Amino acid sequence: MSRADSYGAYYRDFRAPLLHQTYAYCGNTEVAQRSVSDAFVAAGHHWRKLELRPDRDAWMREQAFRATGRAQNRARRPWYVSAKITAETHRPLLGVLDRLEPTDRTLVILAYLVGLDLASAAREAGVTDSAARTSLESSLGKLAVAGIATTWAGLHAALNNLHADLADEPVDRASRLRREGNRRRRSHLLLAGVSVLALAVGAGALTAAQSPAQSSATDETPTLTPATPTAPAQEPFTADSLATVSDVRILDKGSHWSTVITSSDFGDDQPVSECVTDPPSEKRADHYWVRRFSAGKGSDAAQAAQSLEVAPSANIATATYNRLASSLSTCPAASRQLVDYRKVTGVGDQASMFTFRYVDGDHVRDEMVFLSRTGMVVQTWLVRPQADDVRSRLVLKLGGTSVDSVCDDAEGTCSTSPYEAIEQVPPADESADGYLQTVDLPLFAGIEPPWFATPIDTTVAKNPSATTCDDANFKAEGATHVTSRTYVVPESKELPPIFGMSETIGTFPSVNSARAFMTTVYRTVGKCEDKEPNLKVQHEDKVHLGQANGRVWQIKSAASQSTSFVYRVGLLRVGDTVAEVTFTPSDPYDVDDATYVRLTERAAQRLIQGQAR
Repeated sequence: MSRADSYGAYYRDFRAPLLHQTYAYCGNTEVAQRSVSDAFVAAGHHWRKLELRPDRDAWMREQAFRATGRAQNRARRPWYVSAKITAETHRPLLGVLDRLEPTDRTLVILAYLVGLDLASAAREAGVTDSAARTSLESSLGKLAVAGIATTWAGLHAALNNLHADLADEPVDRASRLRREGNRRRRSHLLLAGVSVLALAVGAGALTAAQSPAQSSATDETPTLTPATPTAPAQEPFTADSLATVSDVRILDKGSHWSTVITSSDFGDDQPVSECVTDPPSEKRADHYWVRRFSAGKGSDAAQAAQSLEVAPSANIATATYNRLASSLSTCPAASRQLVDYRKVTGVGDQASMFTFRYVDGDHVRDEMVFLSRTGMVVQTWLVRPQADDVRSRLVLKLGGTSVDSVCDDAEGTCSTSPYEAIEQVPPADESADGYLQTVDLPLFAGIEPPWFATPIDTTVAKNPSATTCDDANFKAEGATHVTSRTYVVPESKELPPIFGMSETIGTFPSVNSARAFMTTVYRTVGKCEDKEPNLKVQHEDKVHLGQANGRVWQIKSAASQSTSFVYRVGLLRVGDTVAEVTFTPSDPYDVDDATYVRLTERAAQRLIQGQAR
């Protein structure tokens, strides 16, 4: 369990008992609430040492009871005198407790509410056992005069019933109190350092001004105890936690970067990436800011955008990060091609980088998204470079700088150089395990609507991915389980009906039977020009990627002297499973041979990914 999680668990377990005990001590619900919050801020300040202390409950009571006596917490008269929410039956008990000396009152609470034995109560109150016994006898006598039961069971019940007055007291967030404690700790360390430096300089000046005779005339050096001012509580996360223009300049030092807009907290409802909808991702977030940058005024200027989301805890931030990573990996609502996905080590607690392609009018451009989490903070960077000199390593460095600016306040991991970005297969939509995802498919200039994938058909009678040339009949060759799906761009008016892609996956009884099927298809493709004069295999490539192997063909079919169609076919095998991916392009919306080989390799990765689940 992380330090933040252990603090949160302790707050959930002990806040209510401590509030109850503090209310019994001061008789004022508001003062008790403020004092308990102050005690938990102090705990956040010292949690590194306090976390494993066996007497931390006693330490917290001391902090809370002491806090009730501070100027800002002292009421002009006891709360129970006029408070409407204080039960009438509780006022006599609170009145007697208020008139007891603080040590006597503490001992009553420890012995009859907390339930400590005499020796433990005496030790926590800082008195001897005999003094504690005398104090309790005196206090019980005063309670008896007021008509309050003084048996252990009777007084315990009366004290225990006080919790009913606290039902409507607000509950602070543990994360806020912990961060305020961390802030106070850092402020104290800074002030201590300044004080030491000031004393050292002052002592040096004093020594230089004294004569030897004056120095020897003083036997004792006076001890200076500088007062340590209490730093005002400050929220550790503000809009200033976002990156600056000087940070972003690393992307392209030759451009004139400027801030376009900085949102107020929760003031930006436009997602940083079009693959993410409805920001912020976590509705329980404490904070959410967006800052957008531009490297110029023209439409071709590079753009960058950063979002910073603060979750109530590291666990919730982890869920937020995973949700965003999944949304970016599948990009369900936008036209994006995910050409590269990398897990990043050395930056925060979690990080990943995505390289997309998107359509911008008559151009297909690149954009990079860097996602990171440190402690309770999740950040997203989107960079749209319009110049070739913006590299992924620079986006990676910017992401690391952003993590380092908040990692301490977020109670997370900072960056450790060098970073490492490891290429991996992007996470998939589990409802389509083993199949190509729409983010895997190519984009074409001028075609902005996204690809759409049909539901997987589990009742395949005839292979929809087969061409006349390959004639790949899965079921006829022994496949026991055959499924398929089709990919189209239904909202595009520029593309003809023939444009589209399909994928068929079949499982064979054994690896040998799957190999035999592949061999049969290879042989059929090799002879298709002899059987069908209008067919021509224009290109063939071999595919070998990890456990997968297969081939890719470009096949041209002449419908007439003036009309022809091109098919791009990829056939691959992973163990006993075979997949066929067929693309029917339409000039000029086509890809080159190398691009289709890469698409077939992605299909192989998806097939391996699906079998691993």
